[in-house]
Amino acid sequence: MPRTVLFSIILGLTFAPYSEAAGERILPDLEWTDLEGKSHRLSEPAGSKITVFAFSGIGCPMVNLYAPKLERLHQGYSPKGVRFFWINSNALDTREEMAGEVKKFGISFPAVKDEGGRIADILGAERTTDVFVVDSQRALRYQGRIDTQYGIGYHREEATENFLTDALDALLAGDPVKVVRTDPQGCIIARDLDLKDPSSVTYAKHISRILQRNCISCHRPGEVAPFSLLDYTSAKRRAEMLAEVINDRRMPPWHADESHGVFANKRALSRTEVELVNKWVENGAPEGDPKDLPDAPEFTEGWAIGTPDMILEMPVECRVPAEGLMDYQYFGVKTELPEDKWVKAIEVRPGNPSVVHHVLVFILYPKDRKGEQPDFKNGLNGFFASMVPGDAPAVYTDGCAKLLPKGATLIFQMHYTPNGTAAKDRSRIGLVFADGPVKKEVHTRGIANTKLRIPPHAPDHVEFAHEKFERDAYLLAMLPHMHLRGKSFKYTAFYPDGSSEILLSVPKWDFGWQNAYRLAEPKRIPKGTRIECEAHWDNSAANPANPDPNAEVRFDEQTNDEMLIGYYDFYWADEDRTRVSEASSERSVPGEPEVARVK
Repeated sequence: MPRTVLFSIILGLTFAPYSEAAGERILPDLEWTDLEGKSHRLSEPAGSKITVFAFSGIGCPMVNLYAPKLERLHQGYSPKGVRFFWINSNALDTREEMAGEVKKFGISFPAVKDEGGRIADILGAERTTDVFVVDSQRALRYQGRIDTQYGIGYHREEATENFLTDALDALLAGDPVKVVRTDPQGCIIARDLDLKDPSSVTYAKHISRILQRNCISCHRPGEVAPFSLLDYTSAKRRAEMLAEVINDRRMPPWHADESHGVFANKRALSRTEVELVNKWVENGAPEGDPKDLPDAPEFTEGWAIGTPDMILEMPVECRVPAEGLMDYQYFGVKTELPEDKWVKAIEVRPGNPSVVHHVLVFILYPKDRKGEQPDFKNGLNGFFASMVPGDAPAVYTDGCAKLLPKGATLIFQMHYTPNGTAAKDRSRIGLVFADGPVKKEVHTRGIANTKLRIPPHAPDHVEFAHEKFERDAYLLAMLPHMHLRGKSFKYTAFYPDGSSEILLSVPKWDFGWQNAYRLAEPKRIPKGTRIECEAHWDNSAANPANPDPNAEVRFDEQTNDEMLIGYYDFYWADEDRTRVSEASSERSVPGEPEVARVK
């Protein structure tokens, strides 16, 4: 039976400065003792050829992804004389939390709580998933990332470079290690911060309010984010990582260029808020006076749209493996509605938010009404409902709603992302029906180009898709969609009078966060307007998310393929559904999409 041991670190009483031999760092002879009293030393046991220190941290998504792989490497290399240690140097992570992670991931090699971060300091570890390979002479032979399978913003089906195993194989064969250092991709190791100015910017007076406004809708238990930020301790333990992702504009996930459009669901931090976070971290993340805290936030338990009038659930659970890529999964749910319904609020709730990347829901009309069926083209030309990470549910203003016909079936298209632990999901959709007359029917359509041909190694390939409106309409929202090679996306309206306007520009596409951008006010789109979607891709080796820079990439639904779809919500300007007796009336689309390619 695998044995997992938690260690208290007792390092040698003194540390000699490391020396250099043949250009390699020679480490001091570290010593520690586990909770059962067993001593461990870097130079022992005699039969050990190589020691691997793998750094971890509670709640880090990259750690979650790499944990199963590290366990497999331990199983494969320990018979060859390689020993692994699972190191946690985060100041506020506890032994109890670490024990839970070890059990969760099935780690059978020793887990080490590095009190005070002393091992991390000696090795120079900065991030979780950083690994250090030390030979039997205590020479540091490799440090950096495990491989290239996972990184910020991407999950590959398999690694293109295997730095850790390459180093181990070389050392075991008596050969030099070719790549001795790489940059790790995990979370910043959270050491104790020195308090410098504990009164100027504090958690209680400033940071708690910024987190409430921008972060905790996702960063709380049961939601999509991997850890909570509801209290001071949670925020302090990730203070440096908060500053990094905020300064890099990775969080909050909002990618629209502020020069174009005014959006109701904007989540970007102001310059003042960014400066406050940076100052707080620089000052050692002081708590401040708890009397300065804002009122505790109130959350709607379960459904953000309130109590739904109808809840529909996937008929069976879907099993999600711990690793790898999954094809899209499809599940049909019969509504059994006795009459047509107008839907004014829609919320798709993942059963397991940690593995659900996004969801599209389509309507399948009953056989006797096939003529009214919108041609969603498997998502190319729109959908009934969606869920993307961090996005709010769709709630339409009074008098606007989506039509759900009598006897319809809803088709869930599920995109799952394994996260390091085998999981199950059974997602649901909640619907709130309109309680008054509906004048405008909301449609979601897509402007797509299915004739993509992205050349190998192209660093900035561009293609377009267009659609012309045959009637006056009002635009409500936009949701661009590409895959891993996506670089940027832009919607431009070319008006009948010859003028043009950028409606939305996403200069830095992120496949992990596919936001819907909801306009603060409906935007009038005159008859004859042509909306152009311009998409750029990076198919070069410089794109770390690129599955294969040698491939010519075509349009298809798998993540390793590519897409160009510009979704948008709208309603017809001249429509008045209160005067329409038949549900099938006035349900035409703006026009057939055109496509254009730039070679």
